[in-house]
Amino acid sequence: MMIRRVLATIGLAAVLSLSHPAISKTIKIGTVAPVDSPWFEVLQEMASAWEEASEGAITTRIYAGGIAGDEFDLVRKMRVGQLDVAMLSIGSLPDIAWQLSALHMPLMIESNEELDHVMAGIGPTFDALLQEQGFRVLAWGDAGWVHFFATKPVITPEDLKPLRLFQWGANSPYIDAWKDWGYHPVPVPAPEIHTALTTGMIEAIAVPPIAALSFQWFGTANHMTAMPWVPMVGAIVIREKSWRKIPQTYRARFLEIAAAASAQARAKTRAVEPQAIEAMQAYGLTIHEVPPEAMALWRAAVEEGFAPLIGSAVPADLLARVRELVAEFRAGAAAQ
Repeated sequence: MMIRRVLATIGLAAVLSLSHPAISKTIKIGTVAPVDSPWFEVLQEMASAWEEASEGAITTRIYAGGIAGDEFDLVRKMRVGQLDVAMLSIGSLPDIAWQLSALHMPLMIESNEELDHVMAGIGPTFDALLQEQGFRVLAWGDAGWVHFFATKPVITPEDLKPLRLFQWGANSPYIDAWKDWGYHPVPVPAPEIHTALTTGMIEAIAVPPIAALSFQWFGTANHMTAMPWVPMVGAIVIREKSWRKIPQTYRARFLEIAAAASAQARAKTRAVEPQAIEAMQAYGLTIHEVPPEAMALWRAAVEEGFAPLIGSAVPADLLARVRELVAEFRAGAAAQ
């Protein structure tokens, strides 16, 4: 109840939403977000708007809180037609189109402005890659900046090495990368993170502050590293086969609703992220700053640790394009 009151007080809403109808059919939407969370509330509003836009011809059903599994399960169920729409993060989007991992390299993008510039430049490429795999993006968004939350202080790379670190996906190539780097990654389904933290199965997670608050993970992982690791990009995606079943007269309106909701959620998420951190501090979260000398160690470790992934798990050409867009933005900002 305390967390729910905090969320209501600061008005959290996140970047995720989606839609999709099929004639005389219920649209099934999956999300790992729990009921009463900001993400679920956005989905509810979206679903209502879609139903209204179809004048009742389309109904929706949301499977929340991991009922339909973690994000990798959602992707699998969309592939076989058990779900139509899913709210997915960059942690699972590469499971559809592996090239999207180019956006998930740590310490590469450093501000929301840089992220917006990168997405404006490379977003259409990602859209096309997902569509080649039978999925259509209804809206892109982001849910804040990923930070390390741990049961012990993490300031340098060495502080993280002894801790069991949550990892997305049992078959993720990042697991081997972390192991080779000298860390202890532990794959855990997202709906089980809370239990894994409380039982000691994992001791550290890399998630946005809003997620740490909404899912109450910070209660156990009560040390946050004040280092934005990577932006948590997300997308609302729909099966192409489901999209084609939507009457043509509804499609444009559905896209407008998705885009508007995503934009509104993005703006609000960015505004309230500092408030989410303050709220967690009020209930025992400790923030650990990362001094310049420690930051240099992190950058060197990332360059060394993730280098083997480039060209195999991370496309070299798209990674180079992302870095080019970041440099382009910084050059423009410096010239102003």
